[in-house]
Amino acid sequence: MVTKMKHANTSRRRFDPALLQAAIEAAPDVAVFDGDCPPSRPGDWDNAIVSHSLDGLREQLAVRRRRGPGRKEAKESTTVRFDRDVLAAFKSGGPGWQTRMNDALRDWLKTHSPA
Repeated sequence: MVTKMKHANTSRRRFDPALLQAAIEAAPDVAVFDGDCPPSRPGDWDNAIVSHSLDGLREQLAVRRRRGPGRKEAKESTTVRFDRDVLAAFKSGGPGWQTRMNDALRDWLKTHSPA
C-alpha cells in the first residue's frame, strides 16, 4: 500500500506575527520573573572568570584558590607518625587538634634546637 504525503502545510500559526510584535512594543518594560532563575544583579559578576581555554581557566582558578593577603600557601601537607596516646590526647580536644599540635611544636622550637 502506497500513501501520499500532503504537499501543503496544514499547521496553523498560534499567533499572528503582527499581533505579537504589537504586544511586544506595547509592553517593553514588562519583565518576567522566574523563581528558578532570578535576574542577576550588578555585583553578581564582579568576580567572574573569563577564559578562552581549559588550561587558562585552570591557571586562573589555581591562583584564586590560594589563601591569605599574599596569596601564598602558609602550610605544607606532610605525613607524620605519632604514638597513639599522643595523637589521642590532641584529638580529645575536638576540632582544631592539628592547629593545637602545630602550636605545641612551635612552642617546643622556641626552647630547643631541631638538630
